[in-house]
Parts: sequence; C-alpha cells; structure tokens
Amino acid sequence: MTTERSNPIKVLVPLDGSALALQAIPYASALAGSSGSLIFTSIVPVAEPKRDERGWTMPLTEQDQDRVASRAAEYLEQIAERWVNGHGPAHVVVSAGDAAEEILRIAREEAVDVIAIASHGRGAIGRWRFGSVADRISRSADVPVLVVRPVDGEAELDNGRIGRFVVALDGSERATRALTVVRRIARETGDAVHLISVVVAPDAVAVPLPWMGPPVVGYDTGETLISLERKAVDDLTLLANELNDEGIATTFSVAVGEPFQMIDDAAHPHDVIALTTHGRSGIERWALGSLAEKLVRNARAPVLIVNARSE
Repeated sequence: MTTERSNPIKVLVPLDGSALALQAIPYASALAGSSGSLIFTSIVPVAEPKRDERGWTMPLTEQDQDRVASRAAEYLEQIAERWVNGHGPAHVVVSAGDAAEEILRIAREEAVDVIAIASHGRGAIGRWRFGSVADRISRSADVPVLVVRPVDGEAELDNGRIGRFVVALDGSERATRALTVVRRIARETGDAVHLISVVVAPDAVAVPLPWMGPPVVGYDTGETLISLERKAVDDLTLLANELNDEGIATTFSVAVGEPFQMIDDAAHPHDVIALTTHGRSGIERWALGSLAEKLVRNARAPVLIVNARSE
C-alpha cells in the first residue's frame, strides 16, 4: 500500500557565508525533496556602534548595513541558483538583528516545516557564531530543527539524499512526536525509517519488603530487563507494521545499554537521527533533553530535534 505525496516540505536554511554552514544544505534539500522548497537566509548586523576586542567603539552606519545586506543577498542568490535545479523552488531572505531571534521570526512568517542549520561555523557575512545560535534555535523553535555538525576540510557537497531516519523512541507518548514528523517527511521523500528503542538495564530496584517497613534497594534478577525488551519489541513491531502499510520502508531494533552509544551505533552514513527533546518514559527513564544535546555534539549523523515543550 502506498501513500499519495501531496504535502510539500518547506525548509529554512540559515547561512553566514562560511563553508561549514553550507554543509547543512544537502540535508535540507533531502528533507524538502523534489516537491518541497528551500529558503536561504542570512542575518546581518544592525546599524549601531560596536566595540572591538580592544574596547574601541566602531560605528556601523546604515550604509554599512545596506552594503553587507546587499552582499549577503547576492551570496544567497548564488546558493539558491545552484540548489534549485531538481530540488524544487528556492528563495532568499536577508534580515538584520539578533541572529537567533530573526531566524525564528522568519521561520514563523514563512511558515516553514523545518529549520536546517550547521552546529558551528563563522562567516564573513553574518559574523555570528552558529554554536550558540543553533542551540538557541533548537530550544525555542516551534518547528523541528535539523542540526548538522559540519566536518572541517570538506570542499565539495554532493546533492543530498538521506539514507534513513533513525527515530529514537523511549516508550513515552511524547517521544512519538518525532515519529509523527518523520512520518510526514518520509511520505513526501520516500526515505526509509529505522525505529530504535534502548532499554536501560536497572542496576538496582526498590524492592518492597512488608515485614521490613519501607522498600529497600535490591538487585534486579533480570526478569525486569526481559520484560522491558519484550514490551519494546511489541511496541516497535506495531509501529513498523503501520509505517510499512503506508508505503514507508521501516525496520526496527531494540538495544540494551547506554542510549547515546546505542543510537549513535545504529546510525549509518547519511542517516538522520530524530528524537523528541523532552519526554521521559516511566520505565526506561531516558532524559531526552540531555540525550539530544549529547547527540548533537557527538553523534556521527545529523540530529532532527522535535521540541515537545507544549502539550
């Protein structure tokens, strides 16, 4: 059974003129697919006095701002021209102000579905550091944020195609929000999905001993771990069957160990890891916020962050 693709994906790509920032584009293009669209944006400094590293005041005039904005627009137009062929429409937006705030504003005004940004880089146009900007955006955005950790020295970028979406699920309802997002994208792009659940083995559990009063700490016999694994397999089997019935090629795995390591090991080259940033199951007890941060900083694959702050 196949699913009709009729809901194009719109992706916002912030760029600052650096080569590192460009490495988010192939993944953004893959998310958009042939029916979606890309929006490239750069945020330039506002016209106001600045202090250099020696504390000297360096005025930035409106003429300076206009000149920088013009260069940024030319740069973005060149990028858009390269990526528009075969990847749907693209257009550019140049703004001035606080980088994170402006990117979030543009995302809302353009009604984008995803923001794709490099986790670090510093270029001549925007003069803003991607590390702090990407962090602020991933914490505050109303839409999913794809964070790509760029590699130094990578000169050429191939047209991107995602290998699989590796969706991390912890048994909580909140965690499935990432799967909802991936499900929609996969319907449009035809990308495959791999579901993974990591069972954290309890070293010790509270054992109620009525004749001794309050529960005391005892060691798990292994039966709890087996039960958790079985439940995870049952849950993922049901989800995988649903996705496969929709025409989305889906596999799954259940691992036992430390969540970051197991999820990172499951990701192949060109995969994208997807997870919800907040949410904690009652059994596996993943702290998804800290896990997302660790994956963004250290995982071998880009991370698609779905924020689930609001109910």
